[in-house]
Amino acid sequence: MDVTIIGLGWLGLSLAHQLSQNKVNITGTVTSTEKAKHLQDSTNFNVFTFNCYDLIEDELAIKLFENKRLVINIAAGRTKLSSSTYFKAISALIDIAVKHQVKQIIFISTTSVYSGYTGIVGHSTPKCPTTESGIAHSRIEDYLLDQYGHMSLVLRLSGLVGPNYDGSFRHPVNTLVKKQQISGPECPVNLVHKQDVIQAIAVLLEQKICGKAYNLCSLEHPQKQPYYTWCAQQLGISSPNFLAQQEQDTFRIVDGKNAIEELGIELVYPSPFDMLPA
Repeated sequence: MDVTIIGLGWLGLSLAHQLSQNKVNITGTVTSTEKAKHLQDSTNFNVFTFNCYDLIEDELAIKLFENKRLVINIAAGRTKLSSSTYFKAISALIDIAVKHQVKQIIFISTTSVYSGYTGIVGHSTPKCPTTESGIAHSRIEDYLLDQYGHMSLVLRLSGLVGPNYDGSFRHPVNTLVKKQQISGPECPVNLVHKQDVIQAIAVLLEQKICGKAYNLCSLEHPQKQPYYTWCAQQLGISSPNFLAQQEQDTFRIVDGKNAIEELGIELVYPSPFDMLPA
């Protein structure tokens, strides 16, 4: 199998390493020439320098897309984000990939497409984004599935947790302890571990599933205050400072059971309490 990953970052590079161990031929992109050279020298990947906001030349498009399966892993970001600029860039990338005979497209999206919803959100819950990031991802989802649903799918991820390459660990508690007066202490936690995301993407590539959108999240949803207080205690850091629960605090549970059942996977980290490093 030949797979191109647009965005060999925190998630994409780990995905590339895992797929490569399973005899998948990896082509990937980064925005830094220095990082491209390092990865080209230290892995068996074909790595190219590419910024999705720049025009892609046909010569590079052929190398990235022709007869390959494609994972688009470029987040819209949260600072200085224009949803229209992101949509224009990623939709153009999708069009070029299809033009150059890509076999399958997996778009990595986010559960922030439900940011305006209160309650339990499943894969078929109508989207209601309220943030620029949520709006941007929602527009790409619609475009991809409407125009190329026969060869594409969407994977919406909850809050990501997992190891960094420098030996540290990505987890929301590390950010929360730096904030003052955090809202929603009784609201549920929606997290997913990087290893479970990689497992799901590998199955999607292998089974060639198309025309669907899946949510991916852990099976358990503890309340924010007791969970993050517990995390801080386990890590030996100061506890987050929470405000009292307010009526307007958003209560949202991301239901990922549909993806787990349809893909036939078993989460390695079914509970957020399992996710901290040993």
